[in-house]
Amino acid sequence: MHFQEHAIKAMAVQYRETAEWADGDSDCRWACWSESAIEEAKDVVVKFVSDAGDLLDGIHWDLIGHNIWLSRNHHGTGFWDRGWGEVGDKLHKIAQQLGPRSLYVENDEIFFDIG
Repeated sequence: MHFQEHAIKAMAVQYRETAEWADGDSDCRWACWSESAIEEAKDVVVKFVSDAGDLLDGIHWDLIGHNIWLSRNHHGTGFWDRGWGEVGDKLHKIAQQLGPRSLYVENDEIFFDIG
């Protein structure tokens, strides 16, 4: 499946927002996203979309970034928990192959770190 650039950017924003919501601490509330984290989020989305291919047919792009973060970090929800059956299970496994990530704040910027 091919997504236009605006959809990739929107997925990356949702990925970052979900990361901050699910795993950010109080320091994240006052920090801005670092350029490296913004770029990494986009790279993660591009890789996931490429790996998932046609499995994403029929899934609206605004759900993808959110579920990548939840699935890859073993939050007990994610692609497998959306009522998409076998497709959701496969997408969940693809996201988990990315490995867990965490967040940290340094100099008022949010960065990703290895889980």
